[in-house]
Amino acid sequence: MRISVLVISALALSTSTFAAEAPQEEVFTTLFATTCMQHFYGPDNLRAAMSSQNAAVLQGEAAEFFLGGKPGTAWSVRISDGRYVVSWRDDNVCTVFAQRAPVADVHTNFISLVSTAPEPLIASPRDSDGPNTELLKSIAYGWHHPRDKTELLFALTTSTDAAPAVQVMASMAIVNKPNSSKAKPLRGSP
Repeated sequence: MRISVLVISALALSTSTFAAEAPQEEVFTTLFATTCMQHFYGPDNLRAAMSSQNAAVLQGEAAEFFLGGKPGTAWSVRISDGRYVVSWRDDNVCTVFAQRAPVADVHTNFISLVSTAPEPLIASPRDSDGPNTELLKSIAYGWHHPRDKTELLFALTTSTDAAPAVQVMASMAIVNKPNSSKAKPLRGSP
């Protein structure tokens, strides 16, 4: 069974439910749910959604930074006073970045969003390859079907540094299901 067949409609349902219930003051997780999660299996729909919101396409070094030097598209999104970037890499990695966000609320809401998978998938915490220091924290969850060899990997990295360029980053990608505690990227890496 392919994950994409199982979760396209479930992702749309779970993300719209989350968006309706998310706290108004915490925009970041809602943006992740309504961009990356909602449009993961339809990147053309993500492009259309960004276009309909008049999100500016980043160019040059700014785009390279948010795409990790890989081909794809990065959009600048302003919501209220917040500055965000949504990126879609051609190797099927979707990421949302925030210059500033309420780290504790984002952490709580992200876990709420990804710690339970739509049936028949199973959600499991994963060891994160991301940084874990005094100032940087990373968490990850995988959604998988027991018979599949791949899973959806959701990762969140937050910073409590006084002036980081990016305070919060959440990504989503399809990876090989881990045999041990580490997930190996199938295409690209978050």
